[in-house]
Amino acid sequence: MTLDAGEVEAAAGVGPGFARFDAEGRLTWANAMLVRHLGLPAASAGTALAEMLVGVNGVEGLLRRLRAGELVEAPGSGGRTLGLSLGADADGGSILTVFDLVSAKAREACLETTLENLNQGVTVFDGDLRLVAWNRLAWEVLDLPRVLAQVGTPMETFIRFSAERGEFGPGDPDELTVLRMELARRREAHVYERVRQDGRVLEVRGMPIAGGGFVTTYSDVTDRKRFATELEGLAGSLEVRVRERTAELEDKRVQLESTLDAMSDAISVFDKDMRLVVWNQRYEDLFSLPHDLLYIGCPFTDIVRQNIGRGDYGEVADPECLLAERVELARKAEPYGYRFHRVDGVVLETRHRPMPDG
Repeated sequence: MTLDAGEVEAAAGVGPGFARFDAEGRLTWANAMLVRHLGLPAASAGTALAEMLVGVNGVEGLLRRLRAGELVEAPGSGGRTLGLSLGADADGGSILTVFDLVSAKAREACLETTLENLNQGVTVFDGDLRLVAWNRLAWEVLDLPRVLAQVGTPMETFIRFSAERGEFGPGDPDELTVLRMELARRREAHVYERVRQDGRVLEVRGMPIAGGGFVTTYSDVTDRKRFATELEGLAGSLEVRVRERTAELEDKRVQLESTLDAMSDAISVFDKDMRLVVWNQRYEDLFSLPHDLLYIGCPFTDIVRQNIGRGDYGEVADPECLLAERVELARKAEPYGYRFHRVDGVVLETRHRPMPDG
């Protein structure tokens, strides 16, 4: 059986090439990208790995390094530099992976550039909880020694360093490290705030990723927390001031009502919309108005209708016409007076004075 680029669907672009070898080291399958990367006319089942790499200089040394688990660089077709790795599969065979090392390095550089331009610190740990990626801001925010910025550094090393420095509060560093590692192994998404010893506040967000790894971001939210605290203090001060001002206004209201109620004249005040806003007890008594009719916002028309309805204006042929006349008179922007005859014979002298706000 022969597998060539025309018979195997190729991955687009510069994807990796794969080949599987059985326990005896013979090819059982290869994809088109491997054929393309190695510049082979075809990949025939049963071909030995050494035969597939025969065109590579120093193939014997390369094979030793591959079988030792190293990532090996080798020249590929078209002058490209390839990366090769060899790993075991579940059936006792092995899997050869071949990829364009320049493209891979370009993607890695792109990732590094992206990480370095984030406004958050970032660390990425693999499924074994070992460091695989990070950015400079993470080290600055966490104030970590540069010696820890190495691929493969265990997460436990970071946690122990922080615990010994008191970043997790009081307690035995060993116990704090064990506790934190237990939480990390759960691989659960989490968000919390950590107050550092210098008073800075960090927001830490962790998110599990495919393959069992973990990505964590670190944001310095000190200014935001300080602003929130200041706002809370300001809100508290404003609340106290509002209570004090409300109490002052209530005192003045009581004083005003007491003053109005002590006057011998009846007083009522209507706003520009002709709604009742202030009155005294004398007004209620002299005009003999129902107590439930007098409330803040009561329309002037309701009071006039009450008076018309009980006959204070005598026999009225058209109540609505009279009501309109009384409203028009009340809206005049000039003082006026008239006598009001109650139905029980009491005569009241009334005086109307417009206010500046209408």
